[in-house]
Amino acid sequence: MKLFSHNRAGLLWLLPVLLLLVGSVWYALLQVLVGSLEGDGGQWSLSVYQALADNSRFWSSAFFSVYIAGISTIISLILGIFIARGLYHYLEDRYSRFLIWIPMVFPHFVGAYLVILIFSQSGWLSTAAASIGWIETIADFPILTNDSRGIGLILTYVWKEIPFVVLMMLPVYQEMNKEFAHAAAALGAGPLQRFKDIEWAFLKPGALETGLIIFCFVFGAFEVPYLIGASSPQMGAVLTYEWFYSGDWSRRPEALAAMTLLTGTILTAAGLVLWYVRKLRSRLGGGA
Repeated sequence: MKLFSHNRAGLLWLLPVLLLLVGSVWYALLQVLVGSLEGDGGQWSLSVYQALADNSRFWSSAFFSVYIAGISTIISLILGIFIARGLYHYLEDRYSRFLIWIPMVFPHFVGAYLVILIFSQSGWLSTAAASIGWIETIADFPILTNDSRGIGLILTYVWKEIPFVVLMMLPVYQEMNKEFAHAAAALGAGPLQRFKDIEWAFLKPGALETGLIIFCFVFGAFEVPYLIGASSPQMGAVLTYEWFYSGDWSRRPEALAAMTLLTGTILTAAGLVLWYVRKLRSRLGGGA
């Protein structure tokens, strides 16, 4: 038996990240408990979490983060899967795949600046619309960046994450057994029914894993919401950053409590999704 199997080697590569994550969460928990000691006469308590639970701004930020991450993930998955489905015949060589994956080369803050240049009220679209007479002035252009609905955030993440979905789904389509789809078509199944009954069974595990990665990334993202997000509501990372560096030291335990609570929620959800994906892969392998 080899000293380092593939699984053990993977865990070894992940060890620094796991140590950083565990150490960060442990430090944050200690700071929260220290804050409770100072505020409760030297007694350990969960008063910081209780104060956080009564904070409407925190809940508004948490729900807004879930909304932005959920919508961005769903749109990216739908568009990315159907791009991979329609173009996998043409994306077999590396040069054609490079054209699809160009947005992955640029950091997310570059995508945010591009969204500002194109979709802001002083951007290219508003200027073009005013010049051809669709709107009277650029001020009549709808607010799509720094807006409370998060449209600019969703546009940025969808543009950036669609190529990632194509990257993850393309091997599935290239390795998928086409005989099932041909048999279903011969029996009269339409494209939608073939996708639902045959293709989705192969795509579902990878799609759930890809969606989990995108959701967790967007949920905890900072740079894009900081650049083009609204002042209210704020994404969770921006709110905790503001609390932590506001200069009011009494808010730091709440900022750390918010981070630990959001991190714990994400890790729990990720564990459940990965457990379900493992069951799907086991069932799919048994069927094969």
